[in-house]
Amino acid sequence: EFRELDPAELGGAVSRRIILDGRNALDSAVWREAGWTYRAMGRPKA
Repeated sequence: EFRELDPAELGGAVSRRIILDGRNALDSAVWREAGWTYRAMGRPKA
């Protein structure tokens, strides 16, 4: 369910584009390319 989210479409519904992926289920490159600050549990900031 969460893997199917469209970060570009969701961006219009939030005031700040920050996503915390607690399950490491999202594709970080896709979210970053859409302008989001992406953080995941147990992963470096790279």
